[in-house]
Amino acid sequence: MLSLPYFVFRHRSFPAAVIFVGFLTQYLPWARITRVLFLYHMFGGLVFMILALAFVLVRMQDAGPLRVEFFGDRVLLSTRWLVPAFLAVAVLFFLYFYPVW
Repeated sequence: MLSLPYFVFRHRSFPAAVIFVGFLTQYLPWARITRVLFLYHMFGGLVFMILALAFVLVRMQDAGPLRVEFFGDRVLLSTRWLVPAFLAVAVLFFLYFYPVW
């Protein structure tokens, strides 16, 4: 969610603006409440958080290889496997925590 304003203002992305405004409309009514809030108060914004995560992951994957510098040497890291790796980690966490759930 923190990176969406970058895409809205820098790249003039309409989908990023819709996701960000949708999240804010679900979050702001609860923002000033001082009592304890529970998880179900954020269920309305959860859809927009998932959309934001998917939007940013696809944008990172489409941006091409990452240029990273290790001890003075430039290395290009492929982002082709970014989304499949993230989904694999999510499935592994699900399987790990499934007995608890």
